[in-house]
Parts: sequence; C-alpha cells; structure tokens
Amino acid sequence: MLIIEVDYLTGRAVASDRQSRTQAEWPPHPQRLFSAMVAAMYECDLGDEARDALLWLEQLQPPELLLSEYAERACLETYVPVNDNNSQIVLNRKKRTLKFMSSIDSGIALGRDRKERFFPTIIPFDPIVQFVWKDVAEADLEQHQEALQTLCESVAYLGHSSSLVRVSLADKKAALPQWRLRRKSDPKGMAGATLRGVATGRLQQLDAAFQLSEKTVRRREASDAPWHRYVKTCEGLPTTEKRINAFGDQRNWFVFKRTSGKPLPLQACLALTQSVRKAVCSLGDDDAPAILIGHESDSSPLQRNHVAFLPLANTGYQHSRGEIHGFAIVLPAATSPQERQQIAIRLGDLLKVWMNHNGERTEADLSFDWSVSIASPADSLQSLRPSRYTGTSKFWATTTPMVFGHFLRKLDEPRTAKIVGRACQAIGLPLPKYVHVSPVSMVQGVPPSFRFPSLSSEGKPVWVRYRNGKFTLPKRLPGGQAVRMRYHVAVEFEEPVEGPVILGAGRHYGMGLCVPMRGLKVTKPKEKQHDV
Repeated sequence: MLIIEVDYLTGRAVASDRQSRTQAEWPPHPQRLFSAMVAAMYECDLGDEARDALLWLEQLQPPELLLSEYAERACLETYVPVNDNNSQIVLNRKKRTLKFMSSIDSGIALGRDRKERFFPTIIPFDPIVQFVWKDVAEADLEQHQEALQTLCESVAYLGHSSSLVRVSLADKKAALPQWRLRRKSDPKGMAGATLRGVATGRLQQLDAAFQLSEKTVRRREASDAPWHRYVKTCEGLPTTEKRINAFGDQRNWFVFKRTSGKPLPLQACLALTQSVRKAVCSLGDDDAPAILIGHESDSSPLQRNHVAFLPLANTGYQHSRGEIHGFAIVLPAATSPQERQQIAIRLGDLLKVWMNHNGERTEADLSFDWSVSIASPADSLQSLRPSRYTGTSKFWATTTPMVFGHFLRKLDEPRTAKIVGRACQAIGLPLPKYVHVSPVSMVQGVPPSFRFPSLSSEGKPVWVRYRNGKFTLPKRLPGGQAVRMRYHVAVEFEEPVEGPVILGAGRHYGMGLCVPMRGLKVTKPKEKQHDV
C-alpha cells in the first residue's frame, strides 16, 4: 500500500477550481498532486529515477483520499500588478518581424491581463490529507520508494504558492473520513464529488503542453481527462464504543472574539463569563430557555447539563501571556433543535459585553466594555479555535482552576482524586487513572490558582482581594456561606477521551476548562502541595 501524506502547514488550502475561478477546489484532486510532483522533478533536476517513479505512479488505479471536514472563506476580487520586470523581444512569425514589448505588454502576452483575480481558500479542520493506493505490488513500491520520497520532499506548495505543504510518504492511514471511487452498489444521494485523475501518458501530456507554451509565449494547459466520481464514506474509521461527552462536539460551539475594549487577564474569567451570561439572557423578546439560564421556571436547578460559557485565552506556548481573546458559548450534547434555534437567534444580536467595577480592590480591574463579533472557523488566533479544546488525548490539564464541589480544609490526595473522578463522570467521561492537584497549572501562561476567584456554596462568585501584596479570599460570607476551594488539576485516562473537558462545580462559567497536553509546552508542577 502506498500512502502520500499532504500537510497544509498554514492551516489553509488556496486552489481554484478549474471550472470556476471563484470556487475553491476541495478535496484536492489527484491530478493536482501529480502535477506538483512533476514540477518538483524538473525544478530540482531529480533525474531519471524520479521520472521512472512518476511513469509508474500514473499507471496505478485512482487513489482513495482521507481528509476532514472544512470551512470556506468568502472569496473577494483583488487586483494584482504584473510583476515581470524584464522587457522582451517577441518574434512575429507571420510578418517575420521583431516586436519590442514592455514589461506590462509581456505580462499580458503570458496570460496575465488586467482583470480581477480570486484566491478561494479552504480551511480544513484537520490539515492532513492522505492519498492512498491500496493495490500496489510491494516489489514495485520498494523499487521506487526512495525516488518517490525525494519527489514528495521537493514539493513546497499545492495550488497557489501561498498554500505551503509538507508532502511525505506515510506508514499508516489516518483516522479520517474516506473518499473513494463510486461503486455500482452504492445508494443514490451519497455525498461526493468528481475529481480529476491521472492516467497513463499524463507525464507526456504535461511535457508537450510545456513545450507548446514556450514556443507560443503563452501558457497552455494539458487536458483534464480522465474524471472520476468519488463518494464520501466512513469506512476505515475506528468502530470502538466511545463515551459521549456531555458538551458535544465543535458543532455546539458559538465562538465570539473581542473587536474593541481592553484585554482581560485570565484570572478575570469568572467576571467575563458572568457578564456574557447576563448579556445573552437579556436579549430577545421572549423568556430565555431553561437550558441557557440553568434553572427551571420555578427557580429550581436544572437537573441536566446546561449551556457553558468559556473564556478563550492565549495559553500553552512559550510566550503566552494568558490574555483572554474571546469566549465561547457551548451547548450540551442533549440540546433539542428548538432550544438550539432559540439560542442561535439570541446570539445573533450579541454585540456588547460589559461589567461595572465590583467595588473591591482586585488584581485586575473588573470594569470592562467589549464589542464582540462571531469568530469564523478560519480565525488566525489558535485560542479561538474550538479544535484547541475538543481534541482527543489521554492527558488533560486545566487553564482555569477547578472549583471543588466538596469542602476540604486541606489537600488530601485520596479524597481529591475521588472528587476529580466524580467530576469526570458528571460530564460523561471515564474515571482517570492518575490525578494531580496543585496550585500551579501544567499549562504555560496560566496564573496560579490563588489568583482566580471562586464560588460560594450557593454558586455566587467570590472575588479575590489584593491587599498588602497578597491575594486572598474572604474567610466569611454573609449568611454563613462557605467558599469553595479551587485548584489546578491534571488528569490522565487509560484511553484517549474527546474534549471539551470542563470539570468541577463552576464548569458552566468556564472554571475547570482543560486543554489536551499534546503539542503544548509542559512545565513541571511544584512537588510540594499546600493550602492557599
């Protein structure tokens, strides 16, 4: 089996469809990959071995494709100046005369006329795309493997030159939806597309088109035959039973970004999420649905998971500062279509989020006035992408401290492990095999837990006081209410679990929000655990 893997390094694919310049080409056609490898062969002068490998590759059956879902950017018309700097002397064969052409005229002669240009762009949820040839003889593959690897490593982009890629040979198939050739037994109506393929003699056609372009001083394209009908299936994906997370997948996320207003530190997360909840509930002419406000019409607590308001901050990297760039409103997996529609209508009117000062001296001034807008899936900020929090991993760590539902005077390892395990089960996850509780987070850029606010026994926010250079919580609250403990938590599961992982009593206000530790910078927590 031969697998060629394409990794879109910038997280986007810029390529125009051959039939419509304003439409993006997705999935990437096998013919485009083959043409890119041919171009790499000539540009890098890879020799006869690479040419023999391409001649063998064009004789194979059409490959299968493994790729994720995607989002498409709005395509705008742009104007680009001609960038040919050298003047040219062109021979007119009919009149047998020489004509001196300026740089602009020479650019037009090459096909770059004064018209608008389009750069249609696709944002795949997973930047990996694999081309899989199943029926390949092992002896032939071993013969051309080294040349194919050199060809793949020489491909710098696929489509437009801004669509940078890393191309290589892969050992195993990715767990992604599959695009394969349509079969006669397939039912009608299956999702799919018609893709340009490669047939025997394709390399010779590309050579002839290039020679004709040089001869006529105008770009000539080779024909696109053959075309193959592909359908999308889920064949090859893992079929093991998977627990359903209480907060669902990325389709349940409504992400908003800050467009104006001062940035907030991560320890102001509870002030932000409380303000967002009040702003959303105040929108609309009718009463807010119970799944949004968290309680029934008689003010009794809702006996199921309701909407969570999450702060999205810059954390987990070497130079992260922990600033909140936006927030997400996440619906539980059990949300009905009617409730989803009601909430979506309200969120369409959410343009402002504000909060007045709470009257106490805190580390961060809690007065803020934000203008917000819905963030697109292609937003350049990693912290605003739901995939950052909904990945699959065995190891998760908190960016905001987990608020304990039980009252403890000090950290007791067996008891805290049980409390964290119950918090995992409350959102549909299995019991973790390892639990670490500490004032310090394992994610870089996250403040220690004692700088964060907490919740009272009635679920009201309790703000941190900053006095004499120390951060403290009030010891007593009106009415004899107790203050819940909050600590950073790291958990490890036996098998990978799917996020989002939001733990503890304050999970609906963004407390206990975890990120997968895969690909993040990890700092070792303090070994000594102590009370705050």
